[in-house]
Amino acid sequence: VRVTLFAALCFPIYACSSSSPPIQVDTVYLNGTVVTVNEAGTTAEAVATRGDEIIAVGNNSEIEALAGRSTRVVNLEGKTMLPGFYAPHDHFPGAGTLATRSVNLNSPPMGEMRTIADVVAALRQKATETMSGEWVNGRGYDDTLLEEGRHPTRYDLDQASTEHPIYISHTSGHLAVANSLALEMAGVTRDTPQP
Repeated sequence: VRVTLFAALCFPIYACSSSSPPIQVDTVYLNGTVVTVNEAGTTAEAVATRGDEIIAVGNNSEIEALAGRSTRVVNLEGKTMLPGFYAPHDHFPGAGTLATRSVNLNSPPMGEMRTIADVVAALRQKATETMSGEWVNGRGYDDTLLEEGRHPTRYDLDQASTEHPIYISHTSGHLAVANSLALEMAGVTRDTPQP
């Protein structure tokens, strides 16, 4: 009876003191501003993940305590971390098409165009790689970053090729320039009314 009573009294103490197995995490991200997107709009300092799952969110000490010997530790250095991909205004299919089929006309640091002559040279190179009569497209020129401080004209683009219709878009996506052949193909003449 005494052994049974002793065991009965000790079991609750043992049960309370035994801890559940530690949480296994692959990576902890510390020292950041973690946007939780919860209803309260709170932020945290750190996140623990396993595979592609978020396991825990909290302050640095809580999350650091979950790290084991093989856990990768990433110092966010105050950067913001979002729980997913947020893109308020993107055009992915168009961006992919432009990136694979167009000449990059961005100025540094996104590209190499410093002058209108650079733009013309890049378009001329693309024209030499393109069958005669096929379109040559460019994207991303920025008149404010070109040495001349102006937009290229159709006459500038004619220097790249008169055998290819050429169309280039501004970095904003809201302006474009075409060479004489492209304008002719579109039926645009001196007498065409301004839109």
